Amino acid sequence: MQKSYVAKTTINFVDFEFYVRSGDLLVHDTANQNRLTVYRNGQIVKVVKQDPIGIVAFLKNKFIEEVNPPAAVKPVAAPVAKVEPVAPPAPVEALTSPTRAAELATKRRKMHAEEVLINDNPRLMQALGRTAEEPKQETEIETKTE
Repeated sequence: MQKSYVAKTTINFVDFEFYVRSGDLLVHDTANQNRLTVYRNGQIVKVVKQDPIGIVAFLKNKFIEEVNPPAAVKPVAAPVAKVEPVAPPAPVEALTSPTRAAELATKRRKMHAEEVLINDNPRLMQALGRTAEEPKQETEIETKTE
């Protein structure tokens, strides 16, 4: 990762017998063995090894200032027009045949669960073998104790 800095004052790198002047551009590359490349007037002056701790110390003492690259211009999206929801078209068969429309309506009703009382539906009463007058009698479960 590379970060760019501008020197605000003169910095003496004693170990490398080198001075960084104010206005010099410093590029610190942590991915490439912590190399610090010093540019003056667009040309490379010196390449030295610098730990990130030293860079943080320079920033804290305000010897250098971080240079942020200009942000990429993001395109502005055009406002989106509201789209009214459109009802789905009726099936062609339902429009042409009234019996087909009735069949579709009964199928839709069957898809939804409904509570049905036995006394209200004579077919259920016949299937269960009961009459309307005779309600189902509860049977007791006998348990044997030995």
